[in-house]
Amino acid sequence: MKISFVLIGFFSSLISFAQQNTLAAGANASSVEGSISYSIGQIDFSNVSSSSGSVNQGVQQPFEFFVSSVLEYGNENSFSIFPNPTNEILNISQSFFSEKIEMRLLDMSGRIVLSDQLNAPQHQIDLRILSQGVYNLTLIKNNQILTSFKVIKY
Repeated sequence: MKISFVLIGFFSSLISFAQQNTLAAGANASSVEGSISYSIGQIDFSNVSSSSGSVNQGVQQPFEFFVSSVLEYGNENSFSIFPNPTNEILNISQSFFSEKIEMRLLDMSGRIVLSDQLNAPQHQIDLRILSQGVYNLTLIKNNQILTSFKVIKY
């Protein structure tokens, strides 16, 4: 009887699946409200590239920043933001300066936390008053969205 339980346990462990990875660090944290396991520094990943782009496959991904959306509006949609992520000043640069462009910075719930007019080819936004998080920077002209960026404040 004992041997049959050992054999059943052995064979069931062979057919069960679990997620495994080599990590730099990790731990378990628990409190009266619950527990969580976390990992830091995944060193195993797979990169797949083609002519249309590339992807890193793995649990943790590196930061990459892309323009969220663009509405074609002549040459006026040539904007860049830097540095991103930042914890102090965010610079907005226009390659073709156009007046009457409104800047809106929204939090993740969609509330406008900062709003301003871009009045020069180079514009600075002071983010020191904001808490850490991810924000959406939207540039608008004539009630049309020109472009949007994800901004990370650390």
